[in-house]
Amino acid sequence: HPIMLRNIAMVYEAMDDLPRAIDYYTQYVTTNPKSAGAIQTKIARLAATLATWPSLQLNSSPPGAIVRVGDIKNPPRGRTPLVLRLPPKRQILALELPGYRTVERPVLFEAGSHRSLTITLSADRPVAFIQASQPGATVKIAGKVMGQTPLRLPLPAGTHEIEVTAPGQAPIRQ
Repeated sequence: HPIMLRNIAMVYEAMDDLPRAIDYYTQYVTTNPKSAGAIQTKIARLAATLATWPSLQLNSSPPGAIVRVGDIKNPPRGRTPLVLRLPPKRQILALELPGYRTVERPVLFEAGSHRSLTITLSADRPVAFIQASQPGATVKIAGKVMGQTPLRLPLPAGTHEIEVTAPGQAPIRQ
C-alpha cells in the first residue's frame, strides 16, 4: 500500500537509516502518487546528505554479526562486514552473533572521516548446573571448593574434573 511505503520511509528517515528511507521512498514513487515530484526531490536531498556522512567499514571476528545502531532493540542494519554511513556524532553500535556475547560499543563518527573498525566477539561461556539428591553437597572443580548444590557455574570450554561430596555419602567424581 503506497501510504505504508511512505510511512515506513519516514520512520527510517527519523532513525537516520537513510539507505532504507531512500529505498522505501523510491518504492513509494513507483506507485505514481500526486506528490511524486516532491518525494523525488526528497530522495535526492537524502542521497546528498548520505554522501556527506562519515563512513565506517565495520568488521567482526568472527564475521557475520548482526549490527544494530542506537539500541539492541532497533532493526538490524546488516551483518559484518558492513559499511555504515551515519550522521557525525557519537553512535552506539550493537553486534550480536549466536554463541557469542552481545557487544555494545560507542563509536564517534567524525565529519569527513572514513575509517575501519574490527570488533572481536567473545564466546559465551558454558554454564554448568550441578545438583545433588541432597541440597548442600560440596562441589569441587579441579580440587577447589566452588560452593554447595544446587550450583550454577560459568566454566571455560573444555574438560573439567568435578567432585560432589554429600555428608554420609561417597564422593561422586566426573
